Amino acid sequence: MISQHVLDVRSRGREFIDITRDVAAFVGKQNVQMGPLTLFIQHTAEGPDDMPSHVQSALTQTQLSIPIRDGKLMLGTWQAMYVYEHHLAPHTRHVVLHCTGA
Repeated sequence: MISQHVLDVRSRGREFIDITRDVAAFVGKQNVQMGPLTLFIQHTAEGPDDMPSHVQSALTQTQLSIPIRDGKLMLGTWQAMYVYEHHLAPHTRHVVLHCTGA
């Protein structure tokens, strides 16, 4: 089974946005008991603070892989997934969720 979904994440400017609940909901709707989930954030916006944002984004991850077991994400007790908005102005980010497994 393979499925994809694009999660639109709206920011209010520079902030961390917890997307764990939305990602877990996507995984819960899939018929997958075991396999990998890959998250990839697309480059989506320009702005007056674009150069510092490019440097910051080069120092942070643009993709993440999390195992699925028994239909759930195998995150540790205090682990979560966040989008870090580098820009000062509000933006909409697109996180591609790609799930494969059995």
